[in-house]
Amino acid sequence: MNEFRKLLTGKLSPARQSVLKHTTISEKSPGSLLSDINTLIDAIETGMQTTSAYFALPQRVLGELNNLLVDPLPHDLKRPQLGSFPALMGLFMLLRSAGLAVGETKPKRRILIDPAMNEQ
Repeated sequence: MNEFRKLLTGKLSPARQSVLKHTTISEKSPGSLLSDINTLIDAIETGMQTTSAYFALPQRVLGELNNLLVDPLPHDLKRPQLGSFPALMGLFMLLRSAGLAVGETKPKRRILIDPAMNEQ
């Protein structure tokens, strides 16, 4: 654990500084995480009705959300589960654990992006 803390709080070596200086960081580079997370935020921002007791993404939209990702996972599932799409599940878990995606029960059960957390 100390090594991890040191990595996060310590000074970067000249070699690591050089790598960062020469790396182009954008929505699509070096990976698609920023683009994919923004896509998911946009999809559920104003609310998405769900029947899940745990405020999971509804089964009916999983295939559509998967297709919106930069690298969608090909599938021919008729009744996909969230676990069938590991990238989508990871992004959703990231939103939930960061407090961005929250559940609401009134007037209907839905998952949405918390506007205050999104602004932060």
